[in-house]
Amino acid sequence: METMSTSTALSMTGMEDSRRVFQLVSWLLEYPNSEWWNLAELEADVEEITAPEPRSMLRSFLEVLANSDMEEMAERYVNTFDFRANTTLYLTYSSIGEERERGQVLVRLKDYFHQFGFEVTDQELPDYLPLLLEFAAVAPIEATAKAMRDFRGAIEKLRTELLKYESPYAGLLEAVLAAADRFQATDKFRAVGGLQAKEAGL
Repeated sequence: METMSTSTALSMTGMEDSRRVFQLVSWLLEYPNSEWWNLAELEADVEEITAPEPRSMLRSFLEVLANSDMEEMAERYVNTFDFRANTTLYLTYSSIGEERERGQVLVRLKDYFHQFGFEVTDQELPDYLPLLLEFAAVAPIEATAKAMRDFRGAIEKLRTELLKYESPYAGLLEAVLAAADRFQATDKFRAVGGLQAKEAGL
């Protein structure tokens, strides 16, 4: 009977940990509402994350939630993401100039999601960061790795802009980037391990 090596098991644990971060941040980047505003459940989810860096950043954001009411956070959300073009959650908005070119990119991205059974409705745009993170949380390993590579620059740019405003949402982007780094590293480790096992005839 085949057994999973310790290194492979740790690699998969790291990936699942990163996926948990992607899923949590996808919720926290949505407009504040009662569907996800449950601090006790959010805190429990954060404590399941084993990586210290993203866990610490998520804890800090939950502290902000704990010291705010939903109406206050809703106002902060709108002022941050809806009224400033440089901090929009639509990742291709500021990076692609022509509307026609952006439309083509969005169609390709929607088709890419569809390849993996992740459907985007006509009311949604596939470059919306919470939607992208939701995809990254459930997609096959290679698809998640590619999505996070392709949009890393846009996520970093958004993080930088949020830091300028000292926005607590910047910490969520920091958590995503840290989780993406860990996911990419474990994906490479997994690939190397698989090659070595193949060469060894395992």
